[in-house]
Amino acid sequence: MLSKSKILMRCIGKCSKTAKREYMYPSNTSADVEQIWDADYMDNINMFDSTPDLENGQGKSAQTFTLDFTSSDPLDVAKSVANAENRSVMTSIGSGNTSLKYRLNYGPDSASSLQCEVEEKSSIWLQSECTVMTPVGKDPLTTLVDKFQQAKSLPVYIDALARLNNDIAGHTQNNLINFNHNEIESLFLRIKEHGPGLVVIQSVYGKTGTIAPLEKMCQLTRELDCTLIVDETNALAVYGEEGAGKVAELDLHDFIPYRIARLPALGSNLGLITCFKSNVDTLREPLNVGIDELDRLLLAIEHVKENAWARDLLRSKSKYLKDKIIDMGYPGIHLHHPSHIFGLCIGDTSRVNEISNFLKSCGVNTEKHTHPSVPEYRDLLQWKLNVTKSTTQLNNTVDILREMLDKRVARPWNWPDAFKRPRLFT
Repeated sequence: MLSKSKILMRCIGKCSKTAKREYMYPSNTSADVEQIWDADYMDNINMFDSTPDLENGQGKSAQTFTLDFTSSDPLDVAKSVANAENRSVMTSIGSGNTSLKYRLNYGPDSASSLQCEVEEKSSIWLQSECTVMTPVGKDPLTTLVDKFQQAKSLPVYIDALARLNNDIAGHTQNNLINFNHNEIESLFLRIKEHGPGLVVIQSVYGKTGTIAPLEKMCQLTRELDCTLIVDETNALAVYGEEGAGKVAELDLHDFIPYRIARLPALGSNLGLITCFKSNVDTLREPLNVGIDELDRLLLAIEHVKENAWARDLLRSKSKYLKDKIIDMGYPGIHLHHPSHIFGLCIGDTSRVNEISNFLKSCGVNTEKHTHPSVPEYRDLLQWKLNVTKSTTQLNNTVDILREMLDKRVARPWNWPDAFKRPRLFT
Protein backbone atom coordinates (compact mmCIF):
# COMPACT_ATOMS: atom_id res chain seq x y z
CA MET A 1 0.00 0.00 0.00
CA LEU A 2 1.28 3.46 -0.90
CA SER A 3 2.05 5.87 1.89
CA LYS A 4 0.12 9.14 2.17
CA SER A 5 3.17 11.13 1.07
CA LYS A 6 3.58 9.04 -2.11
CA ILE A 7 -0.11 9.36 -2.91
CA LEU A 8 0.14 13.13 -2.48
CA MET A 9 3.19 13.36 -4.74
CA ARG A 10 1.40 11.36 -7.42
CA CYS A 11 -1.55 13.74 -7.21
CA ILE A 12 0.77 16.73 -7.59
CA GLY A 13 2.43 15.13 -10.61
CA LYS A 14 -0.91 14.42 -12.27
CA CYS A 15 -2.04 17.96 -11.51
CA SER A 16 0.98 19.50 -13.24
CA LYS A 17 0.43 17.32 -16.32
CA THR A 18 -3.23 18.24 -16.41
CA ALA A 19 -2.34 21.93 -16.25
CA LYS A 20 -0.22 21.54 -19.40
CA ARG A 21 -3.20 20.07 -21.25
CA GLU A 22 -5.28 23.16 -20.38
CA TYR A 23 -8.57 21.69 -19.28
CA MET A 24 -9.90 25.24 -19.06
CA TYR A 25 -11.15 26.06 -22.54
CA PRO A 26 -8.15 26.93 -24.77
CA SER A 27 -8.26 29.62 -27.43
CA ASN A 28 -7.92 27.39 -30.49
CA THR A 29 -9.47 27.30 -33.92
CA SER A 30 -12.70 25.36 -34.39
CA ALA A 31 -10.91 22.46 -36.11
CA ASP A 32 -8.34 22.21 -33.32
CA VAL A 33 -11.10 22.41 -30.71
CA GLU A 34 -12.93 19.47 -32.27
CA GLN A 35 -9.77 17.37 -32.09
CA ILE A 36 -9.06 18.43 -28.49
CA TRP A 37 -12.51 17.44 -27.25
CA ASP A 38 -12.64 14.20 -29.23
CA ALA A 39 -9.18 13.15 -28.02
CA ASP A 40 -9.39 14.49 -24.47
CA TYR A 41 -12.71 12.97 -23.53
CA MET A 42 -12.16 9.69 -25.35
CA ASP A 43 -9.34 9.03 -22.88
CA ASN A 44 -11.94 8.38 -20.17
CA ILE A 45 -14.92 7.10 -22.17
CA ASN A 46 -15.64 3.54 -23.26
CA MET A 47 -17.43 4.00 -26.55
CA PHE A 48 -19.88 1.63 -28.17
CA ASP A 49 -18.00 -1.54 -28.91
CA SER A 50 -20.62 -3.08 -31.19
CA THR A 51 -23.89 -2.49 -32.96
CA PRO A 52 -26.84 -2.81 -30.54
CA ASP A 53 -28.71 -6.11 -30.66
CA LEU A 54 -32.06 -4.74 -31.76
CA GLU A 55 -33.55 -8.18 -32.40
CA ASN A 56 -33.34 -8.99 -28.70
CA GLY A 57 -34.07 -5.45 -27.55
CA GLN A 58 -30.72 -5.20 -25.83
CA GLY A 59 -27.74 -3.02 -26.68
CA LYS A 60 -24.47 -4.93 -26.36
CA SER A 61 -22.72 -1.78 -25.23
CA ALA A 62 -25.05 -1.08 -22.32
CA GLN A 63 -22.65 -2.58 -19.81
CA THR A 64 -19.73 -0.39 -20.95
CA PHE A 65 -21.01 3.17 -21.17
CA THR A 66 -24.20 5.19 -21.19
CA LEU A 67 -24.24 8.10 -23.62
CA ASP A 68 -26.06 10.71 -21.57
CA PHE A 69 -28.30 13.38 -23.08
CA THR A 70 -29.67 14.74 -19.80
CA SER A 71 -26.88 17.13 -18.78
CA SER A 72 -27.92 20.60 -17.60
CA ASP A 73 -24.31 21.80 -17.99
CA PRO A 74 -24.01 22.18 -21.79
CA LEU A 75 -20.51 23.73 -21.77
CA ASP A 76 -19.13 21.38 -19.09
CA VAL A 77 -18.42 24.39 -16.87
CA ALA A 78 -18.57 22.45 -13.59
CA LYS A 79 -15.68 20.19 -14.60
CA SER A 80 -13.54 23.09 -15.78
CA VAL A 81 -14.14 25.08 -12.60
CA ALA A 82 -13.42 22.02 -10.44
CA ASN A 83 -10.17 21.41 -12.32
CA ALA A 84 -9.17 25.04 -11.81
CA GLU A 85 -9.86 24.76 -8.08
CA ASN A 86 -7.92 21.51 -7.83
CA ARG A 87 -4.93 22.97 -9.64
CA SER A 88 -4.93 25.95 -7.28
CA VAL A 89 -5.02 23.70 -4.21
CA MET A 90 -2.37 21.30 -5.49
CA THR A 91 -0.10 24.16 -6.57
CA SER A 92 -0.31 25.60 -3.05
CA ILE A 93 0.53 22.24 -1.50
CA GLY A 94 3.33 21.61 -4.00
CA SER A 95 4.93 24.96 -3.16
CA GLY A 96 4.78 24.20 0.56
CA ASN A 97 1.97 26.65 1.27
CA THR A 98 -0.56 24.62 3.21
CA SER A 99 -2.29 27.69 4.63
CA LEU A 100 -5.09 28.05 2.07
CA LYS A 101 -6.94 31.35 2.03
CA TYR A 102 -10.67 31.14 2.64
CA ARG A 103 -12.91 34.14 2.16
CA LEU A 104 -15.73 34.99 4.51
CA ASN A 105 -19.22 36.08 3.51
CA TYR A 106 -20.29 38.81 5.92
CA GLY A 107 -23.86 38.77 4.66
CA PRO A 108 -25.63 40.56 1.82
CA ASP A 109 -25.78 43.86 3.71
CA SER A 110 -22.02 44.18 4.05
CA ALA A 111 -20.07 46.10 1.41
CA SER A 112 -17.23 43.58 1.73
CA SER A 113 -19.57 40.62 1.30
CA LEU A 114 -18.63 37.99 -1.25
CA GLN A 115 -22.32 37.73 -2.07
CA CYS A 116 -22.42 41.43 -2.98
CA GLU A 117 -19.37 40.98 -5.19
CA VAL A 118 -21.01 38.09 -7.07
CA GLU A 119 -24.26 40.01 -7.44
CA GLU A 120 -22.46 43.07 -8.79
CA LYS A 121 -20.48 41.05 -11.34
CA SER A 122 -23.63 39.17 -12.35
CA SER A 123 -25.44 42.47 -12.97
CA ILE A 124 -22.64 43.68 -15.23
CA TRP A 125 -22.60 40.37 -17.09
CA LEU A 126 -26.39 40.23 -17.53
CA GLN A 127 -26.71 43.98 -18.19
CA SER A 128 -29.31 44.31 -15.43
CA GLU A 129 -29.87 47.09 -12.91
CA CYS A 130 -29.46 44.70 -9.98
CA THR A 131 -29.13 40.98 -9.32
CA VAL A 132 -30.09 39.00 -6.22
CA MET A 133 -28.71 35.52 -5.53
CA THR A 134 -31.03 32.87 -4.10
CA PRO A 135 -29.62 30.14 -1.82
CA VAL A 136 -29.52 26.41 -2.48
CA GLY A 137 -32.97 24.86 -2.23
CA LYS A 138 -34.83 28.13 -2.85
CA ASP A 139 -36.43 28.44 -6.27
CA PRO A 140 -35.94 31.95 -7.73
CA LEU A 141 -39.24 31.89 -9.63
CA THR A 142 -41.16 31.00 -6.46
CA THR A 143 -39.39 33.80 -4.58
CA LEU A 144 -40.23 36.41 -7.20
CA VAL A 145 -43.87 35.37 -7.72
CA ASP A 146 -44.44 35.22 -3.95
CA LYS A 147 -43.23 38.79 -3.49
CA PHE A 148 -45.57 40.06 -6.19
CA GLN A 149 -48.49 38.10 -4.75
CA GLN A 150 -47.87 39.43 -1.26
CA ALA A 151 -48.26 42.98 -2.53
CA LYS A 152 -51.37 42.25 -4.59
CA SER A 153 -53.18 39.13 -5.73
CA LEU A 154 -52.61 38.97 -9.49
CA PRO A 155 -53.37 36.47 -12.24
CA VAL A 156 -50.28 34.47 -13.20
CA TYR A 157 -50.20 33.58 -16.89
CA ILE A 158 -47.80 30.75 -17.61
CA ASP A 159 -46.84 29.05 -20.86
CA ALA A 160 -48.11 25.47 -21.17
CA LEU A 161 -44.53 24.18 -21.30
CA ALA A 162 -42.94 26.52 -18.75
CA ARG A 163 -41.38 24.93 -15.69
CA LEU A 164 -43.98 24.87 -12.91
CA ASN A 165 -43.34 23.70 -9.36
CA ASN A 166 -45.82 22.80 -6.66
CA ASP A 167 -45.04 25.92 -4.61
CA ILE A 168 -46.19 28.28 -7.35
CA ALA A 169 -49.23 26.14 -8.14
CA GLY A 170 -50.21 26.17 -4.46
CA HIS A 171 -49.54 29.84 -3.76
CA THR A 172 -51.31 31.20 -6.84
CA GLN A 173 -54.29 28.84 -6.39
CA ASN A 174 -57.07 29.88 -8.76
CA ASN A 175 -54.98 32.72 -10.21
CA LEU A 176 -52.79 30.40 -12.31
CA ILE A 177 -53.80 30.55 -15.98
CA ASN A 178 -52.14 28.57 -18.78
CA PHE A 179 -51.84 29.78 -22.36
CA ASN A 180 -50.87 27.84 -25.49
CA HIS A 181 -47.16 27.28 -25.95
CA ASN A 182 -45.47 30.28 -27.61
CA GLU A 183 -48.81 31.61 -28.92
CA ILE A 184 -49.21 35.39 -28.67
CA GLU A 185 -52.90 35.29 -29.57
CA SER A 186 -53.67 32.77 -26.83
CA LEU A 187 -51.95 34.95 -24.22
CA PHE A 188 -53.74 38.06 -25.51
CA LEU A 189 -57.16 36.42 -25.12
CA ARG A 190 -56.37 35.18 -21.59
CA ILE A 191 -55.24 38.64 -20.44
CA LYS A 192 -58.29 40.31 -22.00
CA GLU A 193 -60.51 37.89 -20.09
CA HIS A 194 -58.81 37.97 -16.68
CA GLY A 195 -57.00 41.31 -16.60
CA PRO A 196 -53.35 42.39 -16.16
CA GLY A 197 -51.00 40.18 -14.16
CA LEU A 198 -47.69 38.32 -14.24
CA VAL A 199 -46.63 36.53 -17.42
CA VAL A 200 -44.12 33.68 -16.94
CA ILE A 201 -42.24 32.26 -19.91
CA GLN A 202 -38.91 30.57 -20.61
CA SER A 203 -36.57 32.04 -23.20
CA VAL A 204 -35.52 28.48 -24.14
CA TYR A 205 -37.86 25.68 -23.12
CA GLY A 206 -36.19 22.76 -21.40
CA LYS A 207 -38.58 20.09 -22.64
CA THR A 208 -38.52 20.85 -26.36
CA GLY A 209 -35.75 23.40 -26.97
CA THR A 210 -38.25 25.79 -28.54
CA ILE A 211 -37.34 29.47 -28.30
CA ALA A 212 -39.84 32.05 -27.07
CA PRO A 213 -40.83 35.01 -29.29
CA LEU A 214 -39.38 37.42 -26.74
CA GLU A 215 -39.81 40.63 -28.75
CA LYS A 216 -43.53 39.97 -29.33
CA MET A 217 -44.09 38.86 -25.74
CA CYS A 218 -42.35 41.98 -24.49
CA GLN A 219 -44.45 44.26 -26.69
CA LEU A 220 -47.75 42.58 -25.76
CA THR A 221 -47.15 42.63 -22.00
CA ARG A 222 -46.18 46.31 -22.10
CA GLU A 223 -49.30 47.22 -24.07
CA LEU A 224 -51.57 45.28 -21.69
CA ASP A 225 -49.88 46.54 -18.50
CA CYS A 226 -48.52 43.12 -17.45
CA THR A 227 -45.21 42.21 -15.83
CA LEU A 228 -43.10 39.80 -17.88
CA ILE A 229 -40.88 37.29 -16.05
CA VAL A 230 -38.42 35.39 -18.24
CA ASP A 231 -36.78 32.17 -17.05
CA GLU A 232 -33.28 32.02 -18.55
CA THR A 233 -32.20 28.74 -16.93
CA ASN A 234 -31.63 26.99 -20.28
CA ALA A 235 -30.20 30.07 -22.03
CA LEU A 236 -27.42 31.22 -19.69
CA ALA A 237 -23.89 30.23 -20.79
CA VAL A 238 -25.19 29.21 -24.24
CA TYR A 239 -26.71 32.32 -25.85
CA GLY A 240 -25.49 35.87 -26.23
CA GLU A 241 -22.04 37.28 -26.92
CA GLU A 242 -20.80 36.43 -23.42
CA GLY A 243 -23.32 33.69 -22.63
CA ALA A 244 -25.63 36.15 -20.86
CA GLY A 245 -28.81 34.61 -22.28
CA LYS A 246 -31.45 35.37 -24.89
CA VAL A 247 -32.67 38.63 -23.32
CA ALA A 248 -29.18 40.12 -23.51
CA GLU A 249 -28.62 38.64 -26.97
CA LEU A 250 -31.74 40.44 -28.27
CA ASP A 251 -30.86 43.64 -26.37
CA LEU A 252 -34.13 43.52 -24.40
CA HIS A 253 -32.64 43.90 -20.92
CA ASP A 254 -34.05 47.44 -20.55
CA PHE A 255 -37.56 46.18 -21.31
CA ILE A 256 -37.44 42.94 -19.30
CA PRO A 257 -36.11 43.84 -15.84
CA TYR A 258 -37.30 40.60 -14.22
CA ARG A 259 -35.31 37.54 -15.21
CA ILE A 260 -34.79 34.42 -13.14
CA ALA A 261 -32.50 31.43 -13.55
CA ARG A 262 -31.34 28.34 -11.78
CA LEU A 263 -27.64 27.91 -12.51
CA PRO A 264 -26.74 24.28 -13.33
CA ALA A 265 -25.28 25.57 -16.62
CA LEU A 266 -22.69 27.37 -14.50
CA GLY A 267 -22.04 24.33 -12.34
CA SER A 268 -23.88 25.92 -9.41
CA ASN A 269 -26.83 25.03 -7.19
CA LEU A 270 -27.69 28.69 -6.66
CA GLY A 271 -30.28 30.78 -8.46
CA LEU A 272 -30.55 34.42 -9.42
CA ILE A 273 -33.15 37.14 -9.97
CA THR A 274 -32.56 40.32 -11.94
CA CYS A 275 -34.64 43.27 -10.79
CA PHE A 276 -34.81 47.00 -10.07
CA LYS A 277 -32.66 48.40 -7.28
CA SER A 278 -35.83 49.17 -5.31
CA ASN A 279 -36.69 45.43 -5.24
CA VAL A 280 -33.39 44.18 -3.79
CA ASP A 281 -34.19 44.40 -0.08
CA THR A 282 -37.59 42.78 -0.63
CA LEU A 283 -36.23 39.85 -2.62
CA ARG A 284 -33.12 39.03 -0.59
CA GLU A 285 -33.30 36.01 1.63
CA PRO A 286 -32.45 36.44 5.33
CA LEU A 287 -29.94 33.58 5.15
CA ASN A 288 -26.50 34.00 3.60
CA VAL A 289 -25.71 32.21 0.38
CA GLY A 290 -23.03 29.49 0.73
CA ILE A 291 -19.47 30.80 0.41
CA ASP A 292 -18.17 27.79 -1.53
CA GLU A 293 -20.97 28.17 -4.08
CA LEU A 294 -20.21 31.88 -4.49
CA ASP A 295 -16.50 31.25 -5.02
CA ARG A 296 -17.21 28.71 -7.75
CA LEU A 297 -19.79 30.97 -9.35
CA LEU A 298 -17.25 33.79 -9.69
CA LEU A 299 -14.94 31.43 -11.57
CA ALA A 300 -17.78 30.09 -13.69
CA ILE A 301 -19.00 33.53 -14.84
CA GLU A 302 -15.54 34.58 -16.01
CA HIS A 303 -15.05 31.19 -17.64
CA VAL A 304 -18.31 31.42 -19.59
CA LYS A 305 -17.71 35.00 -20.70
CA GLU A 306 -14.30 34.22 -22.18
CA ASN A 307 -15.15 31.10 -24.16
CA ALA A 308 -17.33 32.00 -27.12
CA TRP A 309 -15.69 29.18 -29.10
CA ALA A 310 -17.37 26.61 -26.85
CA ARG A 311 -20.78 28.10 -27.62
CA ASP A 312 -19.99 27.98 -31.34
CA LEU A 313 -18.89 24.36 -31.05
CA LEU A 314 -22.06 23.42 -29.14
CA ARG A 315 -24.20 25.04 -31.83
CA SER A 316 -22.37 23.23 -34.63
CA LYS A 317 -22.69 19.86 -32.88
CA SER A 318 -26.38 20.46 -32.15
CA LYS A 319 -27.06 21.34 -35.77
CA TYR A 320 -25.09 18.31 -36.95
CA LEU A 321 -27.09 15.89 -34.81
CA LYS A 322 -30.47 17.49 -35.56
CA ASP A 323 -29.84 17.57 -39.31
CA LYS A 324 -28.94 13.87 -39.25
CA ILE A 325 -32.12 13.04 -37.33
CA ILE A 326 -34.30 15.10 -39.69
CA ASP A 327 -32.68 13.48 -42.75
CA MET A 328 -33.61 10.05 -41.35
CA GLY A 329 -37.29 11.00 -41.36
CA TYR A 330 -37.96 11.96 -37.76
CA PRO A 331 -40.45 14.84 -37.39
CA GLY A 332 -38.70 18.19 -37.23
CA ILE A 333 -41.13 20.50 -35.41
CA HIS A 334 -38.74 20.96 -32.49
CA LEU A 335 -35.58 20.01 -34.34
CA HIS A 336 -35.60 23.21 -36.39
CA HIS A 337 -35.15 25.53 -33.41
CA PRO A 338 -31.48 26.61 -33.08
CA SER A 339 -30.98 25.29 -29.56
CA HIS A 340 -28.97 22.54 -27.90
CA ILE A 341 -32.17 20.93 -26.58
CA PHE A 342 -34.87 19.11 -28.52
CA GLY A 343 -37.84 16.89 -27.82
CA LEU A 344 -39.15 13.89 -29.71
CA CYS A 345 -42.90 14.07 -29.11
CA ILE A 346 -44.08 10.46 -29.15
CA GLY A 347 -47.54 11.03 -27.70
CA ASP A 348 -48.48 7.91 -25.77
CA THR A 349 -46.99 7.20 -22.33
CA SER A 350 -46.58 3.48 -22.93
CA ARG A 351 -44.73 4.12 -26.20
CA VAL A 352 -42.50 6.72 -24.53
CA ASN A 353 -41.60 4.22 -21.83
CA GLU A 354 -40.94 1.49 -24.39
CA ILE A 355 -38.67 3.63 -26.57
CA SER A 356 -36.91 5.15 -23.56
CA ASN A 357 -36.15 1.71 -22.13
CA PHE A 358 -34.92 0.50 -25.50
CA LEU A 359 -32.58 3.48 -25.91
CA LYS A 360 -31.17 2.87 -22.43
CA SER A 361 -30.54 -0.76 -23.30
CA CYS A 362 -28.50 0.56 -26.25
CA GLY A 363 -26.52 2.92 -24.03
CA VAL A 364 -28.43 6.15 -24.80
CA ASN A 365 -29.95 8.00 -21.86
CA THR A 366 -32.67 10.63 -22.38
CA GLU A 367 -35.26 12.14 -20.05
CA LYS A 368 -38.97 11.33 -20.18
CA HIS A 369 -41.68 13.96 -19.79
CA THR A 370 -45.16 12.56 -19.35
CA HIS A 371 -48.56 13.95 -18.40
CA PRO A 372 -49.15 16.11 -16.33
CA SER A 373 -45.73 17.78 -16.89
CA VAL A 374 -46.77 18.01 -20.56
CA PRO A 375 -50.30 18.06 -22.01
CA GLU A 376 -52.07 14.71 -22.24
CA TYR A 377 -51.06 12.49 -25.19
CA ARG A 378 -48.07 14.76 -25.84
CA ASP A 379 -45.49 12.76 -23.87
CA LEU A 380 -41.96 13.19 -25.14
CA LEU A 381 -38.29 12.32 -24.80
CA GLN A 382 -36.06 15.28 -24.02
CA TRP A 383 -32.51 15.46 -25.39
CA LYS A 384 -29.91 17.91 -24.06
CA LEU A 385 -26.62 18.11 -25.93
CA ASN A 386 -23.31 18.71 -24.17
CA VAL A 387 -20.25 20.21 -25.88
CA THR A 388 -18.11 17.25 -24.78
CA LYS A 389 -19.94 14.82 -27.05
CA SER A 390 -17.53 13.69 -29.76
CA THR A 391 -18.41 13.22 -33.41
CA THR A 392 -18.04 9.47 -32.92
CA GLN A 393 -20.57 9.53 -30.09
CA LEU A 394 -23.04 11.55 -32.13
CA ASN A 395 -22.68 9.19 -35.10
CA ASN A 396 -23.28 6.18 -32.83
CA THR A 397 -26.45 7.85 -31.57
CA VAL A 398 -27.59 8.43 -35.15
CA ASP A 399 -26.92 4.77 -35.98
CA ILE A 400 -29.10 3.63 -33.09
CA LEU A 401 -31.95 5.94 -34.11
CA ARG A 402 -31.67 4.67 -37.69
CA GLU A 403 -31.85 1.05 -36.52
CA MET A 404 -34.96 1.95 -34.52
CA LEU A 405 -36.58 3.10 -37.75
CA ASP A 406 -35.42 0.09 -39.75
CA LYS A 407 -36.73 -2.33 -37.13
CA ARG A 408 -39.86 -0.22 -36.54
CA VAL A 409 -39.15 0.05 -32.86
CA ALA A 410 -40.02 3.72 -33.40
CA ARG A 411 -42.78 4.79 -35.80
CA PRO A 412 -42.40 8.57 -35.95
CA TRP A 413 -44.82 8.90 -38.85
CA ASN A 414 -47.57 8.27 -36.27
CA TRP A 415 -46.28 10.76 -33.69
CA PRO A 416 -48.22 13.98 -32.95
CA ASP A 417 -45.60 16.26 -34.51
CA ALA A 418 -45.55 14.30 -37.80
CA PHE A 419 -48.69 15.96 -39.16
CA LYS A 420 -48.96 19.29 -40.93
CA ARG A 421 -49.41 22.27 -38.62
CA PRO A 422 -49.83 20.16 -35.46
CA ARG A 423 -51.28 21.78 -32.35
CA LEU A 424 -48.83 20.18 -29.97
CA PHE A 425 -49.01 22.03 -26.68
CA THR A 426 -52.24 23.79 -25.75
